[in-house]
Amino acid sequence: MQSKVKNGRLWIVAVIFHLCFVTAGAAHFSFRDVPVIGAALNMYGEISGANMSYGFFSPGIYGQLQALIDVYDTSGNKTTRALVKGENREADLRMNDIVDSFLEESEDKMQFQRTLAASLAGTVFATEPNAELVNVRIESFPAISRQAFLAGERADWKPAYSAKFAHKKRPQPEAK
Repeated sequence: MQSKVKNGRLWIVAVIFHLCFVTAGAAHFSFRDVPVIGAALNMYGEISGANMSYGFFSPGIYGQLQALIDVYDTSGNKTTRALVKGENREADLRMNDIVDSFLEESEDKMQFQRTLAASLAGTVFATEPNAELVNVRIESFPAISRQAFLAGERADWKPAYSAKFAHKKRPQPEAK
């Protein structure tokens, strides 16, 4: 009975210790400068993740991007699909990398965006036999500052890039 009480107290101390680290991490406090044991405390924070700070309203946080593809068929019907579907985590990570690359700064940014959008549209044309027009859209959900949020401003999806591609009809071989 006495060992159960002792073990319970040890767990309580460990939980309090960890919560102190979480609080310090949220406050952006670093243990590196603590004499003698600072390096060990900092390593514990790194390994456990307790030193991570919550930064939703941080000025260094950028917003999210999403890719939407509008497909118009030969009858003029429009269907919209998201590039990231949420069916497979690994595939979604790769697709998000592709979407993020749309807004990366580069010397030939416009050419890169057009080429990447054309590749996505080409994939749609290859898999959708009735697709006549494809509009690749990238939308941005910008992060807002805490002050703006408290003032009532709310973020919303905004257009960041758009490109339309029409399917060129290929001549069909004549039936013999």
